[in-house]
Amino acid sequence: MRKNVRAYMTVLGLSIVLAMFDGLKTEAAGDGWHLLQADADGENITLYVEGDEAVGEPSCQIGMTACEDVTAENIQDAHMGFHTIVMVDNSLSVTKENSARVTDVLNGLIDARSEQESMSIAVFGEDITFMVEKSQDAAALHAAVEQISRNDQDTYLTDILYDLLDTLDGTEYTRFIVISDGVDNKDIGITKDELLKKLEKNSYPVYALGYIYGDNDTALENMFALSRATNGEAFLLDEITDTAQITAELSDISGIWRICAQIPHDLMDGSRKNVLLTLPGEQEVRAEIEMPFSVNEEAPEPTAEPEPVAEPEPTAEPEPEPVVEEEQVPEAASADAAETEQDGGNDGIKYIAAVLLVAAVALLILQKRKKDQSQEKAGSRDGKKKAKEEKKMSMPQNMVADIPEASVAVSPAVYDGEDEDRTMLLESRYLLVLKDSEDSGRVFRYPIDSSVTIGRNIDRVNIAIDYNPTVSGRHCEVSARGGRFYVRDLGSSNHTYVNGRLVEGETELRTGNTLRIGEVELLVEITPM
Repeated sequence: MRKNVRAYMTVLGLSIVLAMFDGLKTEAAGDGWHLLQADADGENITLYVEGDEAVGEPSCQIGMTACEDVTAENIQDAHMGFHTIVMVDNSLSVTKENSARVTDVLNGLIDARSEQESMSIAVFGEDITFMVEKSQDAAALHAAVEQISRNDQDTYLTDILYDLLDTLDGTEYTRFIVISDGVDNKDIGITKDELLKKLEKNSYPVYALGYIYGDNDTALENMFALSRATNGEAFLLDEITDTAQITAELSDISGIWRICAQIPHDLMDGSRKNVLLTLPGEQEVRAEIEMPFSVNEEAPEPTAEPEPVAEPEPTAEPEPEPVVEEEQVPEAASADAAETEQDGGNDGIKYIAAVLLVAAVALLILQKRKKDQSQEKAGSRDGKKKAKEEKKMSMPQNMVADIPEASVAVSPAVYDGEDEDRTMLLESRYLLVLKDSEDSGRVFRYPIDSSVTIGRNIDRVNIAIDYNPTVSGRHCEVSARGGRFYVRDLGSSNHTYVNGRLVEGETELRTGNTLRIGEVELLVEITPM
């Protein structure tokens, strides 16, 4: 009796969660659009979106660059092919009643399948086995359903789905239908959070069909979280009386559109970039897509080699002129000529000596100037050091609050031995310094008593980074606690990263880290004052 009560309570709790989720989904649908899949192929990005109306003439931009040649097609009207991958947990963790519901749902999906849809059916436990792959043959698909048998085995959905994502190329719309009692992780396998990150990065919708088995409410919630993260749908089989309801919802593709946009050539650099799709009513859909490398890079024109310098043709030797005998010079005239030649040689020696003397004098003057400059710089440094000791450090223009002089002397940092290069909280105040890695002229400083907020809205944050629209109004917060420093995202649109890793919850921040908010990358330095 107690077991039945627990099962009923579990069904009731999950039903409430799903009802709330459906309510939120209905409200979102009223707003218009959500992303199902996004990828880049060749010179174009492709986004599959779902909504309740025609897309009209959408616009698309990558980062701050607008795309040209943006096209939109409804996949049903265009008879566009797409792929449904059905994954059935064939362990013993299913009741006989729910097993019959699973069979009814699968046969209903096969019968309601459109001509443009290919289906794959697989069973999984510790591994995955495909009964039929990418088929449009209804008889073969029904036969595969009849061959599904139940085995006494463990089921590891996270590892299997994680690896399966790597086999997809994103060239066509692809969706997963997962039928299981929930998500469990191997002790040393892929975690639920790792799978969620990959699903969000690869953007494939997951439709989850779950059922109650024992005390599996947490595992079911984890599986339904996959659907919420990918804009799929979730169904609890225990509360379904008519499986045709599930078949109808999963077979309706009338609201799915494919948007294609040409990637500007200078953005094909292999990096992940933010994509903004604007649909009717100024509704926005956002994605983060890895750009391809340029496939049509124009080969640089070969550098013209210098033309070889033609060697001068040998000049024909002139014919020797007839020898003219010189008249004999008197001895006195020869002596005068020799004396004149000797005087010319003496003049050359005097000239060289004068040049060397001038060079030596110039060298002495130059050495004296360098010595004077060195002494002047040393004096300047001593003066600056003295002035720095006498007055507090002046703050730059972008500082919002003044820094009063510390009332407590700075004492050496005390480390706990775990990480000696960690920035520690000293007894006095400390200063957060952020430097834009792409613009050395943008440096932001702010003292931290307890926390500092960073964002684009100058009226709501301590450090305002208002020159990049990918930064949210209140983007993130840096706080000091227990001798360490932490950063947390404040619900920004483009997220916060430390050393390239997404900040979820709180992440420790240290001197030397890179803090990326939106598309702005900042070098972090935390120093005592």
